[in-house]
Amino acid sequence: MFYFIVTTCLLPTDYEIRESQYKRCIGRLLDLINIHFDRMSVKVVIVEGNGQRETYLDTFVSDLTSVVYTSNNLLKLVNKGHTELLDIVECIHRCNVNNDEFIVKLTGR
Repeated sequence: MFYFIVTTCLLPTDYEIRESQYKRCIGRLLDLINIHFDRMSVKVVIVEGNGQRETYLDTFVSDLTSVVYTSNNLLKLVNKGHTELLDIVECIHRCNVNNDEFIVKLTGR
């Protein structure tokens, strides 16, 4: 199984710009997967680190795609890469990714 973990950050600042970029880029990723991959061998996990709530990311949920909400951005760590790593680790655990499966991490924008 191939897992594409797509990291997002929906903040109040630049919200409209981020929304437009995320919708365009995630949509393009899904188009490319539909063209180049067997859908049964791929899973896309969109991870948002600012807490559980309803967002436009939920419109991407399908048999191919899921959304994982974490609260790791609330930890106020100095290095933003650290919170992103925590998001990825949480996705691996929640999605029961096995050691012999392949993960591609993408930035949503």
